[in-house]
Order: sequence, then structure tokens, then C-alpha cells
Amino acid sequence: MMVDNSTVVLESCFRATDDTGFKEFAKAALNGTGVVYQSVIGSTITTCVVFLPLAMLGGMTGQMFRPLGFTIVFCMTASLISAITVVPLCYMIYKPIERKTAPLSRPVEKMQEAYRSVMKGFLKKRAIVMLASVALLIFSVFLATQLKSEMMAEDDQGQISITAEMKPGMEIDKVDGILKEIEAVIVQALMWNPILSRQEVPASV
Repeated sequence: MMVDNSTVVLESCFRATDDTGFKEFAKAALNGTGVVYQSVIGSTITTCVVFLPLAMLGGMTGQMFRPLGFTIVFCMTASLISAITVVPLCYMIYKPIERKTAPLSRPVEKMQEAYRSVMKGFLKKRAIVMLASVALLIFSVFLATQLKSEMMAEDDQGQISITAEMKPGMEIDKVDGILKEIEAVIVQALMWNPILSRQEVPASV
């Protein structure tokens, strides 16, 4: 995704270059960038909008994913700026020549031909394809509702929290006695636990 914007602009600059031998690289760089800059900006904004909510999360989930959201947004913005400024400038200065063939050109052409042949068959049965797509979408939603997942797994911080509710208006001495009984039960449980017994038991709970 980082290099996609630059690749699109560079390909457009190559297309704008005159193949008859008279190559105005400066004009081709401006024309090529002008053709695709709106598409590049739109695709970058779309990606940023998708990941921007990660930067707005709160709590423990926000602490973990907020840097990721900001990193993606900043990197894509930098990619957009470099694609519409640095790439055309380098194209004009270095005057690159596009290669017509590459080591993977033939396999890619085979894949394109296979894709075209498959799509011709699908386009003849558009109703069946649409019904199958809707059925797969409904089935995927059903499977998603059956999955057991959670945003953040619970972690053990080694702490015990106990809440004691008393009757309104109870005397302080009685409340203190009940709390001491609760402390005694907790200390006894810690002493009998083979794992917790090796840890330091606090003097008060």
C-alpha cells in the first residue's frame, strides 16, 4: 500500500510519454500525474478513513491499537505526498525508460488470459453468480454470529477484589468486625493455596 500510489503515478507518466521518439519528460510527468492524482487521493483517503477509528479507541484496546492507526494514517499520507511530488520530479530528472518485458511477464499474461476466459463464462450466467454471492454473504454472516471472540483477553494482575455490602445504618464496630472476619477468611485461603502461599501475604486487605 505504501508503494501503490507511486506505482500508479509512475505508470501514468510512462503512458503520457510520447513513444515516437520526441519525449518531453517534464510535460509527461505533469500530464501523467494530472490524470491519476484524483484517483490516488481518493484511494488514500479511503484507506485512512478505514484505519482512523483505531486511533479513536479508548481503554486498554485503544492503548494497543491507537499507535497502529496513527502509523497507517501518517504513512499513507506521506505516500500520497511523495507520489504526487517526488515521483514526477524524479521522472523528469532521471528520464527512465520503461521495460516492455520482465521475468514474470509471461506468467502474468497467462493468468490474465485465464481470468478473461473464466469471466466470460460467469458473465453469461449473471443471475446464478449474483444468487451464489448473496447466499455466500448470508452464510458468512451466520458463521460470524457463531464464532466466540473477544476484543481483549482478560489478564491476571495478581490482585483480589472483594466488595462487601452492609445494611444501611449499621454501627461502625459491627462493620469492622465483619471486615475482620472477611480478612481472616482471605488470609486462610491464601495460606492453604500451594501457589499463593509462596507469595508474600499482605498484612491487611
